[in-house]
Amino acid sequence: MVVRDLFGDASFAKLIQAKQEAIANTQPIWGFARSDNSTKEAMQNVELLLYSKAPVLLYELENKIGRKPFLSFCNQLISNEIDNTKDFLSLLGSTEGVETSKWMEELLKTF
Repeated sequence: MVVRDLFGDASFAKLIQAKQEAIANTQPIWGFARSDNSTKEAMQNVELLLYSKAPVLLYELENKIGRKPFLSFCNQLISNEIDNTKDFLSLLGSTEGVETSKWMEELLKTF
């Protein structure tokens, strides 16, 4: 979002496209071992999922609920110190509805 604000929509779109291409054949983000540093490949996979796939998933959420509601949701994540998926989905359900929360959970499990 900072890239979009500072450099414009075209730069943001290019960044998102590069991230989408990078994650084309990756595992779903749900339940992956984010602290796996057992091998160089495992560490690269964690980095790819956290820094490419997660932003793409958040971009999908922004597209679904709209930019202003997404910013409000992000502010609530920060102010409530949400740091886990269960609480993330619970807050999403309470702010954007249970269907949106279920949609996001499915995306996390399958995309």
